Formats: sequence, structure tokens, C-alpha cells
Amino acid sequence: MNLTKATGLIAIDIGNSRIKILTESDYFSSEYKENWFDSLRYFLSKITGKQILGISQVNSIIYNKFLDIIDDNADLQPVSVDILLQNQKILKYNHIKGIGSDRLMGMIGALSITNPPLITIDCGTATTVNFINLDSVCLGGLIFAGMKTQIMALTEHTDRLKDTELFFNESVLGENSDDCIRLGVIYSTVGAIKEAINRTIAAELIPNNKLTLVFTGGLSKIILKYFENTADNIIYDENLVLKGINYLLKSDNFVNISK
Repeated sequence: MNLTKATGLIAIDIGNSRIKILTESDYFSSEYKENWFDSLRYFLSKITGKQILGISQVNSIIYNKFLDIIDDNADLQPVSVDILLQNQKILKYNHIKGIGSDRLMGMIGALSITNPPLITIDCGTATTVNFINLDSVCLGGLIFAGMKTQIMALTEHTDRLKDTELFFNESVLGENSDDCIRLGVIYSTVGAIKEAINRTIAAELIPNNKLTLVFTGGLSKIILKYFENTADNIIYDENLVLKGINYLLKSDNFVNISK
């Protein structure tokens, strides 16, 4: 692998329910639904020149399918985030055990666009909340079922409840089953995040001023309004993990180990 001979850098986030790809000039995103594989193959076929592919993945089945696609293309060189994370200097996390690459790349992506202290909130299949102090040290965080996953669990284990669409509305309490489920799931998510924030502030692990909340994941938009007065600064960035990968691909450390 020789980065100096590459003509481009590509960030790839293979999640539980969606794959996202960011090139220097294009963007691809798809849920794992009908024809997604053909769409992915077509997108990759348009990429020319030697490319370094920085890949974060939490779905081994999709990851292996992706590798099958690029297997015959010598110009596409996949690089695991494990390599990208070697000796990186932006985030301190070695004391945290078993942390996933998607969480790490989300935090690094956040640190590439704003200053600590900060909290990243990723609302996807799971909701993950990660706390970073003023010294860019990851303090740990929370992982719990995402909002859609909560709804799926309710509809799967009850006879009379149907699938409920998630969206923000001004209602305080539900007046029908759909509204009750929707608000229950939203409030449980917002409440868990706020409780964790309040506890870390009370324990003086993070300050309550100059704190930034960085939201990512499509479902985050539903809960943004509930945090308007929670932090000094609130950012929404749909592609936080991709930005973390891209940041490390361009770092001096990766350039040196790639030669």
C-alpha cells in the first residue's frame, strides 16, 4: 500500500442498517433493501484511479459482500480503521474496553469540526452517547436500543400494536396508540441522554459551560428540539463517522505508515 500513488481517498461507513460512502466529489447512501447491492456496484464502477478506502464496519455480512465487489479491482485498496487508529493523536480512549469503530470514528469526526468538551449522540439502530472531556479523553458513554428498534420490539411482541412512524410533533401526551408509542420512544431516548448529561456534570466529569452536543444519524433530527437549552452549542452532522475516517486518512500519521 502506497498512499503517495493514490489519486483519491474514500471514506466508507458500513452500519447495521445502511452503508454510506464519501468520495472527494460524490456521496452514496443506501439502506440494505431491494436492489441496494446493484446500486452500490454501479456507484463503485464509476470510480476511477487508485483509491484508498478507509472502512469502518459493524456489519460483517455486508462488509464481506463489499469486499467481494472490490476483490478484482486492484485500484481500490481497502484499509481497516484499526490501521487508521494506530498512533492517532486526536482522541484518547485506550482505557475504554471493547469500544466499536463507529463510536470512535464519530468522536474523531466531531473533534475534527469542533473543540471539546463535547458529547456525540448517534441515533441509528442503536443510540450511542459518548462523552469527551476538555482534554479530548473519552470518558465512556451509553448504548441502548435505537428509536426504531424500540418500536420494532413493541410491535413484534404485541398483537394489537402496529408499526409507528417516527417524527417530531408538538404534542405533550398521546391521544391514540400511535402517538403514545411515538412519544414514549422519543421521551425515553431524550430522557436517557439528558440524565447521563446531568450526572456527568454533577460528578464534574464535564463542565456545564462551553459544552457542545454533536448529533448524527438520521433519527437525531427528531430529538434535536428537546436539547435547545441543554448545551452551549448544538451541531447536527449526518456524516460524522465518514468525517472521522476522512480526517485520519489525511493525517500525517497515516501518510507515514502507508509509504
